[in-house]
Amino acid sequence: MDNVLSLRVCQYAEAVGLRDVLTSRDLAGKMLSRVLSDTRNSLEAGSIIDCSFESVTICDTSFADQFILNLQSKILSLDNVLMRLSHCEVGVLENINAALAYRNERIKKQISDIPRLNILLFSEGSYKILGHIEKSLEQAFEVIQKTACGVTARILADTLEIEGGNNAANRLKKLYDLRLVCRSESIDETGRQFVYYIPEG
Repeated sequence: MDNVLSLRVCQYAEAVGLRDVLTSRDLAGKMLSRVLSDTRNSLEAGSIIDCSFESVTICDTSFADQFILNLQSKILSLDNVLMRLSHCEVGVLENINAALAYRNERIKKQISDIPRLNILLFSEGSYKILGHIEKSLEQAFEVIQKTACGVTARILADTLEIEGGNNAANRLKKLYDLRLVCRSESIDETGRQFVYYIPEG
């Protein structure tokens, strides 16, 4: 069963002495430690961490980098767990995007296997991907978002008229590796396959 875990940023901020203005990198690190401790035993396959910025008026890029981006980095190591941001004011969202762009530019310049970061934004009942992402992956994501029962490589190939099942499968796998979608395994008359989906909630 899909599970939405509510994470109110303002509550964690108050616990470390902040309120609606989030500007301390050190306190962001303390908040991250608290969140990881609180959620360690609550996450299961198909879980979404809803990271709500309700009542937060300012979040500078340093705080966003230390708290949000490092939290997403931790999510990458978990199977079938997603994080989404919600209730973000324009200024807060701008600084999160700036932190994301700077982090990914640093990753791009490094010779390493560190994956780039993308983050889900949930607003007005739909999802948007923050951070640069290839158009082909964005198109695949939109198909998944519009398909309640989930998407297989065959469905994606047919919908977007992609030649070759492997091409479609690779796009879906990349979205999963970025923790922008979840997946489950199914077996039918055609054999074993993955179904990619966004949990409800």
